[in-house]
Amino acid sequence: MQTVGSQLYIGGDFGSVNGVTTSFAAALNITDASIVAAWTPFPTRGLGGVVLSLMINDKWIYLGGNQEAMTQNINDAVLHLATIARVVFAVLPVQNINLSVKNTATGNLINWQTNWINAFIEIERSTDGVHFSAVAFNVEATGQFTDRAVRTGNTYYYRLKNTTGTGITYSTVRSISLIDESELFISTLVRTNDPIKVRITSKEGLLTICTRSGQQVMRQTLKQGLNEIPTNRLSRGIYFYSVMEYGRNSGTGKLLLE
Repeated sequence: MQTVGSQLYIGGDFGSVNGVTTSFAAALNITDASIVAAWTPFPTRGLGGVVLSLMINDKWIYLGGNQEAMTQNINDAVLHLATIARVVFAVLPVQNINLSVKNTATGNLINWQTNWINAFIEIERSTDGVHFSAVAFNVEATGQFTDRAVRTGNTYYYRLKNTTGTGITYSTVRSISLIDESELFISTLVRTNDPIKVRITSKEGLLTICTRSGQQVMRQTLKQGLNEIPTNRLSRGIYFYSVMEYGRNSGTGKLLLE
């Protein structure tokens, strides 16, 4: 037997559950032990066979044993020959999961609501949307959590992980970007021997200066705050500049060195 959300799936050698005829496999509502009529792969003992093993993942229910046939979801059923058994697949019920995230003064606030019952639920976080790690363990099926270990300039991805028995279910991934609006300033009219002044809000940035023909003549790393870039290696004339902040272009334009 295994639980998925508010339902308990059982398999074995029986012809009825709580007085309702259903053979070898059945689904029950955990709240009142009533039979889920929509999931009865073997409604009579004349079809099917003893279920010796049952496993659930995020999409399928696997029944192993001595099955001969199933009477519903024929289009979704796939029978694979095994050494001593056939395996029947049936689609799991829809999961009810709501997940949202927003940034607050104290961190990223995650709110969620699920119909998962008797589940071990974790909140997982990622900075690339691929590699996730847990930031909260064994949380309630419905609740909220503040992730305080976040920094401006990053994008964070969150998901719920539900471990029930041998099955693992994930929620939809939600993301939030903590990127400040740029407050870029650059002095675009500069006299000979005066520095080019650049102010950025990012922890680091990059200034690139090119000639009108597109030849790069300067590539300067920037730090947060005011930067003063010497111009003694540049000749008088018109140049084009580009400033990168937070991994994106925050400003481009012309620069005149007199």
